[in-house]
Amino acid sequence: MIDEEKAEQRVSADVRRRMLMTAKEILEEMKPLGNDGYKKVIFNHGVKEPCFGVKIADTQKIQKRIKKDYQLALDLYDTGVYDARA
Repeated sequence: MIDEEKAEQRVSADVRRRMLMTAKEILEEMKPLGNDGYKKVIFNHGVKEPCFGVKIADTQKIQKRIKKDYQLALDLYDTGVYDARA
């Protein structure tokens, strides 16, 4: 019974965290995921600054965790950061 309550608290905490994430927090999470080698490749394909060089697989992990949030998507797009637009 206690384990079920702890599991439920963990799930509800995750849901709250996912719902309360802001564009700034996501950008802070994405910044260390950047890769200079990948950044160079996407610059060769015409991408402009600002760009962190985050691989698509890493952005998809974040997208999967956040699910759909239309306002957050608009906020991320408005930042102008290429990785946040993907």
